[in-house]
Amino acid sequence: MCGILAVLGCVDNSQATRSRIIKLSRRLRHRGPDWSGLHCYEDCYLAHERLAIMDPISGDQPLYSEDKTVVVTVNGEIYNHKALRESESLKSHKYHTGSDCEVLAHLYEEHGEEFINMLDGMFAFVLLDTKDKSYIAVRDAIGVIPLYIGWGLDGSVWFASEMKALSDDCEQFMAFPPGHIYSSKQGGLRRWYNPPWFSELVPSTPYDPLVLRDTFEKAVIKRLMTDVPFGVLLSGGLDSSLVASVAIRHLEKSDARQWGSKLHTFCIGLKGSPDLKAGKEVADYLGTRHHELHFTVQEGIDAIEEVIYHVETYDVTTIRASTPMFLMSRKIKSLGVKMVLSGEGSDEIFGGYLYFHKAPNKKELHEETSRIFPQDSTSQSKLGSRCVLYCRHHPSTMCGILAVLGCVDNSQATRSRIIKLSRRLRHRGPDWSGLHCYEDCYLAHERLAIIDPISGDQPLYSEDKTVVVTVNGEIYNHKALRESESLKSHKYHTGSDCEVLAHLYEEHGEEFINMLDGMFAFVLLDTKDKSYIAVRDAIGVIPLYIGWGLDGSVWFASEMKALSDDCEQFMAFPPGHIYSSKQGGLRRWYNPPWFSELVPSTPYDPLVLRDTFEKAVIKRLMTDVPFGVLLSGGLDSSLVASVAIRHLEKSDARQWGSKLHTFCIGLKQLV
Repeated sequence: MCGILAVLGCVDNSQATRSRIIKLSRRLRHRGPDWSGLHCYEDCYLAHERLAIMDPISGDQPLYSEDKTVVVTVNGEIYNHKALRESESLKSHKYHTGSDCEVLAHLYEEHGEEFINMLDGMFAFVLLDTKDKSYIAVRDAIGVIPLYIGWGLDGSVWFASEMKALSDDCEQFMAFPPGHIYSSKQGGLRRWYNPPWFSELVPSTPYDPLVLRDTFEKAVIKRLMTDVPFGVLLSGGLDSSLVASVAIRHLEKSDARQWGSKLHTFCIGLKGSPDLKAGKEVADYLGTRHHELHFTVQEGIDAIEEVIYHVETYDVTTIRASTPMFLMSRKIKSLGVKMVLSGEGSDEIFGGYLYFHKAPNKKELHEETSRIFPQDSTSQSKLGSRCVLYCRHHPSTMCGILAVLGCVDNSQATRSRIIKLSRRLRHRGPDWSGLHCYEDCYLAHERLAIIDPISGDQPLYSEDKTVVVTVNGEIYNHKALRESESLKSHKYHTGSDCEVLAHLYEEHGEEFINMLDGMFAFVLLDTKDKSYIAVRDAIGVIPLYIGWGLDGSVWFASEMKALSDDCEQFMAFPPGHIYSSKQGGLRRWYNPPWFSELVPSTPYDPLVLRDTFEKAVIKRLMTDVPFGVLLSGGLDSSLVASVAIRHLEKSDARQWGSKLHTFCIGLKQLV
């Protein structure tokens, strides 16, 4: 669909702001490559990137009322626009386009904000009334069309189809909840979608297959509203097959008939996929013009980076489902088709997934299938699963590190770029930011302070500052190492458990890694000869990625987002490995004697197991900040909590009180 961006109430309405809005709107151009529009009124901006479906020639946006005082930018479709145009209140209005969305401006003039309840469609839009500079933003009932809301430091309010248009300029942003309206007059969000059955614990409407069939057919038919070529995604399953069968039956009576009497259907899969076989069988039966698209595993892997960029999440399930859809969409677009119908959403509404069969009663089945219609402003639509909440003070997950070694350009511009990339990891470490630059080498750190919060900032150094290290993780045996024969003469400038790494390297070289007990990922630079190492802990508890720049530079980071724009290639850094510039690549450093055993030879000893487990918990009670235990009541978390509470008094954590804080989360219905 289209891409929309609206910024209301900017302090600065200069040409620079206009240029910035245009630049941000371009980030949404993949959504609407057909035309770009921008309306500016004092400190308000409404931008639009158009995918032309209705009236491709003259239906460009933003759209206006007759006197141009009401302006609207829309992503979506208003299915009942013809009936609304012919209604008593609107039939005297003049229309300048054939767009289905132009009706919104006239509806607002006649009915004010309450016109939303008259709409049948899927939509997200922002409407500005220039007479009093009031505005509304609206998202459809179940969140089929994406929308986000953000707030600028200058008090401005932002709306956009994707987060990427908000992330750099908003102090805070979040998913705009489905079925809600944001009104500047009424001062915030409120729900506009309140059907009478919303509060029902169990549906009271009796099942009627004829009513269901009629409703379903009407739902498909009204979507055959297009002035451009269209098709149907056909996997051969029940849902998509029904959509295709209704579409082909009503094609001749629809606006879409101009594109031929043959319905185009599409299916994608790996070679031998059951979807391909089933899709072809249904297509042959219906007589559609069927397009079977194949992809390889490697092609799927190659597309993942782009998929993540577009769906804006790292959720594995979403990415897995979106990858073939992304590949298929590219193919469909290459065929000149701009719109498709699909059967998505039916499994949620009708309980089609296997886990629905385990519902203990009608009430809980209804509650689960109704989760597609979230009833409060914090819930997310199941169809809008791509909506990821972001806030400035996001819960942190250890520190963030970024290291770039061997840049060709070591100018101020490069330093600024490193700082900007490191900011992408700030959600991991909001407490302090550090950067060490040495010639063409950069070590950056975003800190979550656990040990020595006051003076333990990173990067960390040896006494003479020739060895520099940036670390994410914890070294559990740091006290024993400090007191060891080889290190006890060294001077320490912080209480950080990680400072010991620089001194260990001075004494033992790269082999010191085998002396460590902890979870960690770090990059260490020796400025005396500009050699460096990067290390990840034995089993990969702490994340680390490695990348290579076009200029021959080597990059390391805690998350891919710090590498993706500047590296020609990047990958996960393998657990238990070291990358050494001296030795020219990756090698395994973690080689326990049992590694090659097909079957463990160590005899089972419950006392040894208990002792090992307790020590594993105790050494993690190393903190200068408050801590807690996640307690689900299962065996594992219960054992962790019981050991922690027994040893709390002897640990560094005792300063935070003798009471252990435990946490559990669950749905209200679950005990």
